[in-house]
Amino acid sequence: MVGSEDTVNARDPIDARGDAITGMESVAGTWLIVGHGSVGFVLSERILAAGGSVLVRDDAPRIPPSRHERVTRVGAQEHISASHVAMCVPSSVTPNAAVYVRTHVDGRPTILDWASAPPSTKIATAAPDADDWIDVALLDSLDRVVDHPLLAISGIRSEAAATALRGLGFAVDVAGGAVGQAAAVKLTRSLFMKPLEGLVMEFRANAEVLDPSGVAWRSIQQNLGGVFADFADVLVTSDVTHVARRTPELRHAISYATDLECASRVADAAAQVLARLAQHWTETGVDAERTVDDILSAARPAFQQ
Repeated sequence: MVGSEDTVNARDPIDARGDAITGMESVAGTWLIVGHGSVGFVLSERILAAGGSVLVRDDAPRIPPSRHERVTRVGAQEHISASHVAMCVPSSVTPNAAVYVRTHVDGRPTILDWASAPPSTKIATAAPDADDWIDVALLDSLDRVVDHPLLAISGIRSEAAATALRGLGFAVDVAGGAVGQAAAVKLTRSLFMKPLEGLVMEFRANAEVLDPSGVAWRSIQQNLGGVFADFADVLVTSDVTHVARRTPELRHAISYATDLECASRVADAAAQVLARLAQHWTETGVDAERTVDDILSAARPAFQQ
């Protein structure tokens, strides 16, 4: 389902919100996490911090699950019960994850689909039991500490799902009562955020040659403020790991806009930039743990004429 990273020792749960959770009554219930990458990890830690229990279904987790006593790994053939199911897998494998949930999870849990996918895909995945399905769109980067990451959700049981997610420290906006509406929010946001990533990467890599003094970038930082400057660094450091995923996500967003007769010419150009970066990182095998300056220097050949 997903690859693995270094083990995180969470016998004492990490508070992924960035602030301490103390004295909170256990309102989280039992959650099944299908796919334990960055989203599954953050969600698991928040459930543990809220006093809940976590079941993990992932044969090759990118981030190994906590060894906490309230975390249990489950096998492919095990039948389980849970109050909530979070499908934290790429959209390419969401249909298989949905089949697993329908055939191995007893009762009628609330099913939260966290995949980045077009509305039509979310709708098809949810059918025929869309009453239990919640479309979740993550609208914050998990590559930095955010106290209350913003989610957009949609579906018939959205209000109940919003209560559960807020209890885990998320900020939640209900985008509507139908699966697919949250996905539309995510795609619309992508038309801005992913071209911004392409612009930041291209400009900063080229600026090392065009303006060795760095004054141009310092001026931009001063004009746009410290929050933007910090986030621009996050875009650089996360590009190596995530640009291969973000490129098709941007193309999904462009297709969504085109279907509604909205031109996205800047996004079209950015998709080419991100695709070139994805190819460049694959060819060069650059270590994602390098500094911002090292990554920008390594990216420079992708923008040479």
